[in-house]
Amino acid sequence: MTITYEEFDSTPATLIAALKTKILANTHWTDQGVVAVSTTSTGATVAAQSTVTLTSAAGFVAGQWIVVNPGTSDALYQVSSIAGNVLTVVGTWGVIFASGSTFRTRNTVLKSTSDRGVDLIVDLEGGGLSGAYIGTTTYRAYAGTAPGGHTDSKNYWLYWKTSGAVMTVPLHVTLSVGKNHLFFAIEGPRPFETGPTSTTYGSIKNYFAVCDLVPYHAADTTGAVIGISGSTNGASTPAVSVANSHQVAVSRDFANTASWQPGRLASLDWPTIYTTDVVTMNRTCTIDGNTYLFPYVMVSEAEGIRGRLSTFFYCGTTSPSPVTDFPDPVGTKVSYGGIVYKLVAVNKGDGTSVAWGPFGSVANNGAITRSIIVAVPFAVAV
Repeated sequence: MTITYEEFDSTPATLIAALKTKILANTHWTDQGVVAVSTTSTGATVAAQSTVTLTSAAGFVAGQWIVVNPGTSDALYQVSSIAGNVLTVVGTWGVIFASGSTFRTRNTVLKSTSDRGVDLIVDLEGGGLSGAYIGTTTYRAYAGTAPGGHTDSKNYWLYWKTSGAVMTVPLHVTLSVGKNHLFFAIEGPRPFETGPTSTTYGSIKNYFAVCDLVPYHAADTTGAVIGISGSTNGASTPAVSVANSHQVAVSRDFANTASWQPGRLASLDWPTIYTTDVVTMNRTCTIDGNTYLFPYVMVSEAEGIRGRLSTFFYCGTTSPSPVTDFPDPVGTKVSYGGIVYKLVAVNKGDGTSVAWGPFGSVANNGAITRSIIVAVPFAVAV
Protein backbone atom coordinates (compact mmCIF):
# COMPACT_ATOMS: atom_id res chain seq x y z
CA MET A 1 0.00 0.00 0.00
CA THR A 2 1.18 3.51 -0.84
CA ILE A 3 0.12 6.75 0.84
CA THR A 4 0.81 10.17 -0.66
CA TYR A 5 0.66 13.33 1.46
CA GLU A 6 1.46 16.81 0.19
CA GLU A 7 0.84 20.44 1.09
CA PHE A 8 1.04 22.81 -1.86
CA ASP A 9 -0.21 26.13 -3.25
CA SER A 10 -2.37 26.61 -6.31
CA THR A 11 -5.04 28.89 -7.79
CA PRO A 12 -8.64 28.09 -8.81
CA ALA A 13 -7.55 28.15 -12.46
CA THR A 14 -4.85 25.49 -11.92
CA LEU A 15 -6.42 23.53 -9.05
CA ILE A 16 -8.05 20.64 -10.94
CA ALA A 17 -4.94 19.96 -13.03
CA ALA A 18 -2.73 20.07 -9.92
CA LEU A 19 -5.00 17.76 -7.93
CA LYS A 20 -5.27 15.30 -10.80
CA THR A 21 -1.50 15.11 -11.28
CA LYS A 22 -0.78 14.64 -7.59
CA ILE A 23 -3.55 12.09 -7.02
CA LEU A 24 -2.40 10.01 -9.98
CA ALA A 25 1.14 10.03 -8.55
CA ASN A 26 -0.29 7.51 -6.09
CA THR A 27 -0.21 4.14 -7.83
CA HIS A 28 -3.56 3.02 -6.40
CA TRP A 29 -5.44 5.69 -8.36
CA THR A 30 -6.06 5.58 -12.11
CA ASP A 31 -7.50 7.98 -14.66
CA GLN A 32 -10.68 6.55 -16.20
CA GLY A 33 -9.89 8.28 -19.48
CA VAL A 34 -13.29 9.88 -19.85
CA VAL A 35 -13.45 11.73 -23.16
CA ALA A 36 -14.87 15.23 -22.90
CA VAL A 37 -17.63 16.14 -25.36
CA SER A 38 -17.58 19.75 -26.53
CA THR A 39 -19.89 21.61 -28.89
CA THR A 40 -21.30 25.07 -29.50
CA SER A 41 -24.76 26.60 -29.44
CA THR A 42 -26.58 27.71 -32.57
CA GLY A 43 -28.49 30.46 -30.81
CA ALA A 44 -28.39 32.53 -27.63
CA THR A 45 -29.98 31.32 -24.41
CA VAL A 46 -32.91 33.12 -22.79
CA ALA A 47 -32.23 33.85 -19.12
CA ALA A 48 -35.70 32.86 -17.94
CA GLN A 49 -35.84 29.66 -20.04
CA SER A 50 -34.03 26.33 -19.81
CA THR A 51 -33.38 25.14 -23.38
CA VAL A 52 -30.65 25.68 -25.94
CA THR A 53 -30.03 24.26 -29.41
CA LEU A 54 -26.58 22.79 -29.92
CA THR A 55 -24.63 22.12 -33.07
CA SER A 56 -24.69 18.49 -31.93
CA ALA A 57 -25.98 17.00 -28.67
CA ALA A 58 -24.26 13.65 -29.22
CA GLY A 59 -22.54 12.52 -26.01
CA PHE A 60 -24.69 14.61 -23.68
CA VAL A 61 -27.00 12.69 -21.36
CA ALA A 62 -29.66 13.56 -18.79
CA GLY A 63 -28.36 13.90 -15.26
CA GLN A 64 -24.80 14.89 -16.10
CA TRP A 65 -23.23 18.25 -15.29
CA ILE A 66 -21.93 20.50 -18.05
CA VAL A 67 -19.92 23.68 -18.14
CA VAL A 68 -20.64 26.65 -20.40
CA ASN A 69 -17.67 28.62 -21.74
CA PRO A 70 -14.97 26.74 -19.79
CA GLY A 71 -12.07 28.90 -18.75
CA THR A 72 -14.16 32.05 -19.15
CA SER A 73 -17.42 31.97 -17.23
CA ASP A 74 -17.21 28.31 -16.13
CA ALA A 75 -20.98 28.37 -15.61
CA LEU A 76 -22.27 25.00 -14.40
CA TYR A 77 -25.64 23.36 -15.16
CA GLN A 78 -27.21 19.94 -14.84
CA VAL A 79 -28.83 18.40 -17.91
CA SER A 80 -32.52 17.62 -17.51
CA SER A 81 -33.18 16.08 -20.92
CA ILE A 82 -31.99 15.80 -24.53
CA ALA A 83 -34.33 15.89 -27.54
CA GLY A 84 -32.49 15.87 -30.84
CA ASN A 85 -30.02 18.72 -30.55
CA VAL A 86 -32.10 20.59 -27.97
CA LEU A 87 -30.63 20.45 -24.48
CA THR A 88 -32.77 21.31 -21.43
CA VAL A 89 -31.20 22.08 -18.06
CA VAL A 90 -32.57 21.83 -14.54
CA GLY A 91 -33.93 25.25 -13.62
CA THR A 92 -33.25 28.21 -15.90
CA TRP A 93 -30.11 29.65 -17.46
CA GLY A 94 -30.30 32.80 -15.35
CA VAL A 95 -28.05 34.61 -17.85
CA ILE A 96 -27.75 35.03 -21.62
CA PHE A 97 -25.07 32.97 -23.35
CA ALA A 98 -24.41 34.22 -26.88
CA SER A 99 -24.77 32.05 -29.94
CA GLY A 100 -21.55 30.12 -30.46
CA SER A 101 -20.93 29.59 -26.74
CA THR A 102 -19.08 26.42 -25.81
CA PHE A 103 -20.89 23.62 -23.96
CA ARG A 104 -18.65 20.88 -22.54
CA THR A 105 -19.03 17.77 -20.40
CA ARG A 106 -16.87 17.14 -17.34
CA ASN A 107 -14.17 14.51 -17.62
CA THR A 108 -11.74 14.22 -14.70
CA VAL A 109 -12.80 10.84 -13.29
CA LEU A 110 -10.30 9.03 -11.05
CA LYS A 111 -10.65 5.68 -9.28
CA SER A 112 -9.10 3.49 -6.61
CA THR A 113 -10.28 0.10 -5.39
CA SER A 114 -10.10 -0.38 -1.63
CA ASP A 115 -8.68 -3.34 0.27
CA ARG A 116 -12.25 -4.64 0.59
CA GLY A 117 -12.82 -4.43 -3.17
CA VAL A 118 -15.05 -1.34 -3.13
CA ASP A 119 -14.47 1.36 -5.76
CA LEU A 120 -13.75 4.94 -4.75
CA ILE A 121 -14.65 6.99 -7.85
CA VAL A 122 -14.21 10.76 -7.88
CA ASP A 123 -14.86 13.30 -10.63
CA LEU A 124 -12.83 16.33 -9.61
CA GLU A 125 -14.80 18.71 -11.81
CA GLY A 126 -18.15 16.94 -11.73
CA GLY A 127 -19.80 19.66 -9.66
CA GLY A 128 -18.08 22.64 -11.23
CA LEU A 129 -15.38 25.15 -10.37
CA SER A 130 -15.31 28.87 -9.70
CA GLY A 131 -13.11 31.36 -7.92
CA ALA A 132 -14.97 30.44 -4.72
CA TYR A 133 -15.42 26.66 -4.75
CA ILE A 134 -14.70 23.32 -6.32
CA GLY A 135 -17.63 20.99 -6.94
CA THR A 136 -16.57 17.36 -6.69
CA THR A 137 -18.70 14.33 -7.59
CA THR A 138 -18.55 10.75 -6.35
CA TYR A 139 -19.93 7.87 -8.44
CA ARG A 140 -20.89 4.40 -7.27
CA ALA A 141 -19.65 2.87 -10.52
CA TYR A 142 -18.15 4.01 -13.82
CA ALA A 143 -17.91 2.07 -17.08
CA GLY A 144 -16.30 3.05 -20.36
CA THR A 145 -15.05 6.48 -21.31
CA ALA A 146 -18.30 8.28 -22.14
CA PRO A 147 -19.17 11.27 -19.89
CA GLY A 148 -22.45 9.54 -19.07
CA GLY A 149 -20.86 6.21 -18.13
CA HIS A 150 -21.48 6.55 -14.41
CA THR A 151 -23.94 4.86 -12.08
CA ASP A 152 -25.36 6.97 -9.22
CA SER A 153 -23.72 10.30 -8.46
CA LYS A 154 -23.42 12.68 -5.51
CA ASN A 155 -22.11 16.23 -5.58
CA TYR A 156 -20.17 18.08 -2.89
CA TRP A 157 -19.02 21.71 -2.80
CA LEU A 158 -15.88 22.80 -1.01
CA TYR A 159 -15.70 26.57 -0.51
CA TRP A 160 -12.60 28.65 0.14
CA LYS A 161 -14.21 32.07 -0.34
CA THR A 162 -17.59 33.54 0.51
CA SER A 163 -17.21 36.75 -1.49
CA GLY A 164 -15.06 38.27 -4.22
CA ALA A 165 -14.50 35.07 -6.19
CA VAL A 166 -11.49 35.33 -8.53
CA MET A 167 -9.85 32.51 -10.52
CA THR A 168 -6.32 33.76 -9.76
CA VAL A 169 -6.38 34.01 -5.96
CA PRO A 170 -3.86 31.89 -4.04
CA LEU A 171 -5.09 28.63 -2.51
CA HIS A 172 -3.40 26.48 0.13
CA VAL A 173 -4.06 22.77 -0.33
CA THR A 174 -3.53 19.77 1.95
CA LEU A 175 -3.80 16.47 0.08
CA SER A 176 -3.76 12.87 1.32
CA VAL A 177 -4.19 9.93 -1.07
CA GLY A 178 -4.21 6.20 -0.45
CA LYS A 179 -5.83 2.99 -1.59
CA ASN A 180 -8.74 3.41 0.84
CA HIS A 181 -9.18 7.18 0.86
CA LEU A 182 -8.82 10.58 -0.78
CA PHE A 183 -8.74 13.81 1.21
CA PHE A 184 -8.09 17.42 0.37
CA ALA A 185 -8.60 20.60 2.35
CA ILE A 186 -8.36 24.03 0.74
CA GLU A 187 -7.84 27.38 2.44
CA GLY A 188 -8.45 30.59 0.52
CA PRO A 189 -6.18 33.65 0.51
CA ARG A 190 -4.66 34.56 3.85
CA PRO A 191 -4.84 38.13 5.27
CA PHE A 192 -1.52 39.24 3.78
CA GLU A 193 -2.23 37.74 0.34
CA THR A 194 -4.19 38.92 -2.69
CA GLY A 195 -7.98 38.70 -2.47
CA PRO A 196 -8.82 37.37 1.02
CA THR A 197 -12.45 37.48 2.13
CA SER A 198 -11.25 39.45 5.17
CA THR A 199 -7.99 41.39 5.39
CA THR A 200 -8.00 40.59 9.12
CA TYR A 201 -9.10 36.96 9.23
CA GLY A 202 -8.30 35.71 5.74
CA SER A 203 -10.65 33.19 4.09
CA ILE A 204 -12.47 30.03 5.08
CA LYS A 205 -10.98 26.54 4.89
CA ASN A 206 -13.07 23.48 4.04
CA TYR A 207 -12.46 19.90 2.96
CA PHE A 208 -13.60 16.96 0.84
CA ALA A 209 -12.95 13.29 1.53
CA VAL A 210 -14.05 9.88 0.36
CA CYS A 211 -13.24 6.89 2.52
CA ASP A 212 -13.79 3.15 2.66
CA LEU A 213 -16.30 2.01 5.32
CA VAL A 214 -15.27 -0.82 7.66
CA PRO A 215 -18.54 -2.62 8.55
CA TYR A 216 -19.39 -3.55 12.13
CA HIS A 217 -21.92 -6.27 11.27
CA ALA A 218 -21.03 -9.65 9.80
CA ALA A 219 -24.25 -9.56 7.78
CA ASP A 220 -23.25 -6.28 6.15
CA THR A 221 -21.58 -7.55 2.99
CA THR A 222 -22.69 -4.58 0.87
CA GLY A 223 -19.50 -2.63 0.31
CA ALA A 224 -19.75 1.11 0.77
CA VAL A 225 -17.68 4.26 0.75
CA ILE A 226 -18.46 7.52 2.49
CA GLY A 227 -18.47 10.95 0.81
CA ILE A 228 -17.53 13.72 3.24
CA SER A 229 -17.73 17.48 2.64
CA GLY A 230 -19.31 20.59 4.07
CA SER A 231 -22.08 20.91 1.48
CA THR A 232 -23.92 17.79 0.31
CA ASN A 233 -27.40 19.26 -0.09
CA GLY A 234 -27.60 19.08 -3.87
CA ALA A 235 -26.97 22.75 -4.62
CA SER A 236 -23.80 24.77 -4.97
CA THR A 237 -24.53 26.79 -1.85
CA PRO A 238 -21.69 27.69 0.53
CA ALA A 239 -21.28 25.13 3.26
CA VAL A 240 -21.48 27.98 5.74
CA SER A 241 -25.20 28.34 5.11
CA VAL A 242 -26.69 24.91 4.51
CA ALA A 243 -28.67 23.10 7.17
CA ASN A 244 -27.32 19.63 6.43
CA SER A 245 -23.62 20.45 6.20
CA HIS A 246 -23.02 17.81 8.89
CA GLN A 247 -24.23 14.96 6.72
CA VAL A 248 -22.09 12.43 4.93
CA ALA A 249 -23.25 10.36 1.95
CA VAL A 250 -23.17 6.53 2.05
CA SER A 251 -22.60 5.06 -1.41
CA ARG A 252 -24.92 2.11 -0.82
CA ASP A 253 -27.34 1.10 1.93
CA PHE A 254 -27.17 -2.24 3.72
CA ALA A 255 -30.22 -3.48 1.79
CA ASN A 256 -28.34 -2.73 -1.46
CA THR A 257 -31.31 -0.86 -2.90
CA ALA A 258 -30.38 2.84 -2.62
CA SER A 259 -27.28 4.94 -3.24
CA TRP A 260 -25.73 7.94 -1.50
CA GLN A 261 -27.96 7.85 1.53
CA PRO A 262 -27.49 10.46 4.29
CA GLY A 263 -25.65 9.65 7.48
CA ARG A 264 -23.60 11.30 10.20
CA LEU A 265 -20.25 10.71 11.84
CA ALA A 266 -20.08 10.09 15.58
CA SER A 267 -17.08 9.81 17.87
CA LEU A 268 -16.17 9.02 21.47
CA ASP A 269 -15.63 12.75 21.97
CA TRP A 270 -17.89 15.76 21.46
CA PRO A 271 -17.00 16.84 17.90
CA THR A 272 -18.76 20.20 18.38
CA ILE A 273 -17.87 23.74 19.33
CA TYR A 274 -20.41 26.54 19.36
CA THR A 275 -20.05 30.24 20.11
CA THR A 276 -19.23 29.89 23.81
CA ASP A 277 -19.52 26.23 24.77
CA VAL A 278 -16.40 24.19 24.19
CA VAL A 279 -16.51 20.53 25.24
CA THR A 280 -13.82 17.91 24.72
CA MET A 281 -12.69 14.78 26.52
CA ASN A 282 -9.19 13.73 27.51
CA ARG A 283 -7.64 11.35 24.96
CA THR A 284 -4.55 10.66 27.08
CA CYS A 285 -4.80 7.53 29.22
CA THR A 286 -2.76 7.48 32.46
CA ILE A 287 -3.19 3.70 32.68
CA ASP A 288 -0.97 2.93 29.72
CA GLY A 289 0.47 6.35 28.89
CA ASN A 290 -1.01 6.38 25.38
CA THR A 291 -2.90 9.16 23.64
CA TYR A 292 -5.70 7.61 21.62
CA LEU A 293 -7.16 8.30 18.22
CA PHE A 294 -10.96 8.22 18.37
CA PRO A 295 -12.69 6.39 15.49
CA TYR A 296 -15.32 8.08 13.36
CA VAL A 297 -18.42 5.86 13.43
CA MET A 298 -20.83 6.21 10.52
CA VAL A 299 -24.50 6.18 11.50
CA SER A 300 -26.96 5.96 8.62
CA GLU A 301 -30.06 8.09 9.15
CA ALA A 302 -32.19 5.27 7.75
CA GLU A 303 -30.41 2.15 9.02
CA GLY A 304 -28.48 3.16 12.13
CA ILE A 305 -24.88 2.24 12.88
CA ARG A 306 -23.00 0.71 9.91
CA GLY A 307 -19.31 0.85 10.70
CA ARG A 308 -16.32 3.17 10.97
CA LEU A 309 -14.14 5.15 8.60
CA SER A 310 -11.08 3.11 7.70
CA THR A 311 -8.48 5.88 7.63
CA PHE A 312 -9.64 9.03 9.47
CA PHE A 313 -9.73 9.58 13.23
CA TYR A 314 -11.00 12.37 15.48
CA CYS A 315 -8.32 14.12 17.54
CA GLY A 316 -10.19 16.83 19.39
CA THR A 317 -10.29 20.53 18.65
CA THR A 318 -7.95 23.47 18.78
CA SER A 319 -10.05 24.93 21.64
CA PRO A 320 -10.30 22.18 24.28
CA SER A 321 -12.20 22.34 27.55
CA PRO A 322 -11.17 21.82 30.24
CA VAL A 323 -7.96 23.58 29.31
CA THR A 324 -5.90 20.68 30.64
CA ASP A 325 -7.20 18.52 27.75
CA PHE A 326 -4.98 20.11 25.15
CA PRO A 327 -4.72 17.98 22.03
CA ASP A 328 -1.47 17.09 20.37
CA PRO A 329 -0.18 20.08 18.37
CA VAL A 330 -1.42 20.39 14.80
CA GLY A 331 1.22 18.84 12.57
CA THR A 332 2.10 16.09 15.05
CA LYS A 333 2.65 12.65 13.48
CA VAL A 334 1.36 9.51 15.20
CA SER A 335 1.49 5.84 14.18
CA TYR A 336 -1.41 3.41 14.31
CA GLY A 337 -2.11 0.14 12.50
CA GLY A 338 0.92 0.41 10.23
CA ILE A 339 0.11 3.95 9.07
CA VAL A 340 1.65 7.26 10.10
CA TYR A 341 -1.03 9.93 10.54
CA LYS A 342 -0.61 13.69 10.58
CA LEU A 343 -2.88 15.83 12.74
CA VAL A 344 -4.56 18.39 10.47
CA ALA A 345 -6.78 21.36 11.38
CA VAL A 346 -9.36 20.78 8.66
CA ASN A 347 -11.48 23.94 8.70
CA LYS A 348 -11.57 27.59 9.76
CA GLY A 349 -13.79 30.64 9.44
CA ASP A 350 -13.17 34.03 7.89
CA GLY A 351 -14.39 36.38 10.61
CA THR A 352 -18.00 36.36 9.36
CA SER A 353 -18.86 32.90 8.03
CA VAL A 354 -18.68 29.59 9.87
CA ALA A 355 -17.04 26.64 8.12
CA TRP A 356 -19.14 23.64 9.18
CA GLY A 357 -18.38 20.06 8.24
CA PRO A 358 -19.16 16.38 8.90
CA PHE A 359 -15.87 15.76 10.75
CA GLY A 360 -17.23 18.04 13.50
CA SER A 361 -18.75 21.49 13.97
CA VAL A 362 -16.95 24.61 15.04
CA ALA A 363 -18.39 28.08 15.51
CA ASN A 364 -15.32 29.64 13.94
CA ASN A 365 -16.71 32.80 12.43
CA GLY A 366 -15.49 35.08 15.21
CA ALA A 367 -12.98 32.70 16.80
CA ILE A 368 -11.43 31.73 13.48
CA THR A 369 -8.58 29.74 14.99
CA ARG A 370 -11.06 27.09 16.17
CA SER A 371 -10.91 23.93 14.13
CA ILE A 372 -11.61 20.24 14.26
CA ILE A 373 -8.38 18.22 14.31
CA VAL A 374 -8.37 15.04 12.21
CA ALA A 375 -5.70 12.37 11.94
CA VAL A 376 -5.09 12.15 8.18
CA PRO A 377 -2.93 9.41 6.58
CA PHE A 378 0.60 10.69 5.99
CA ALA A 379 2.71 7.66 5.11
CA VAL A 380 3.06 3.93 5.52
CA ALA A 381 4.91 3.17 8.74
CA VAL A 382 8.38 1.65 8.31
